Amino acid sequence: MKALVTGGTGFIGKHLVNALLNDKWTVRCLARKTSIKPEKFKNKVEWVIGDLQDRNSLIPACADVDVVFHLAGAIKAKSVNEFLLINGEGTENLICAFLESGKKGARRFVYISSMAAGGPSSRWKLKNEDEPAFPVSGYGKSKLAGEIAVLKRKKEFKCVIIRPSVAYGPGDKESLSFFKFAKSHINPYLGFKKRYISMIHVDDLVQLIMLASKSDLHSGEIFYAADESKGYQWNEIIKECAAVLNTWTFPVFVPQSFLKLAAFFSDMWGKITGKLTMLNLDKYHEMTQQYWMCSSFKARRLLGFKPEYGMKEGIQKTAIWYKENGWI
Repeated sequence: MKALVTGGTGFIGKHLVNALLNDKWTVRCLARKTSIKPEKFKNKVEWVIGDLQDRNSLIPACADVDVVFHLAGAIKAKSVNEFLLINGEGTENLICAFLESGKKGARRFVYISSMAAGGPSSRWKLKNEDEPAFPVSGYGKSKLAGEIAVLKRKKEFKCVIIRPSVAYGPGDKESLSFFKFAKSHINPYLGFKKRYISMIHVDDLVQLIMLASKSDLHSGEIFYAADESKGYQWNEIIKECAAVLNTWTFPVFVPQSFLKLAAFFSDMWGKITGKLTMLNLDKYHEMTQQYWMCSSFKARRLLGFKPEYGMKEGIQKTAIWYKENGWI
């Protein structure tokens, strides 16, 4: 089997490429000119330079591949329109290129979306695939636009959409912030409401992606990706990081209005300097939701998905990698 992976130089993409190579796939990666190719598989995959905004550059990348794993996209942008251009129209460009130049016959398209596309969950209720999507951020709206682009062409190829919850694990720079807070003895509380999230270790997420790529289900299925818990209070995650690091933390209460002000000025600074940061008003709309919890029951039922890691085991494995690589 021959696969095209977009976003192969990113956190999840690196783990997916390694899994595909271990499973004896032939792998091609789409990369930008500025992308840094991981040493671990730098010479084991075929690299094609391309851009999601340039449909013609995507045609050579899609030639003769059986499966496209689409992970590339923007996680920060100057505006909602920029998000839509990259994550929505970019996905549509890739689909068109795949249909124009891919192999004839059985072809598959696996789109890695986000829980942000579905929107937050209700109080103490795990969101499932049958519920309507209500994204609260520009990022979420753009990932949903990507989903719509995929589903519009679902009769022309086999496709599946995966909405990961908070993915973490070795090599992740985002979840590193939990450990940095713990190491600084700080456990920040946003306002006075407890906030809950679902999580999934990257190894389990890759397992689900691989299962989805080989399934014979109807085209257009959507799956949430999470471990088997009912969600985690995010301050408990920091406490667990502190326990793994054998340290302590104390609570620091951050007014929601203060966070909004910080996000506003961060946004303004990004527009002035052109350097975008993860703390912005778009991210603020996600962070202030109380519940981001979902269920992967459908994936377990239809795909035989069995997560190996709960939060404690996953945090421990992640901490070992961070220590070995000098990140903490």
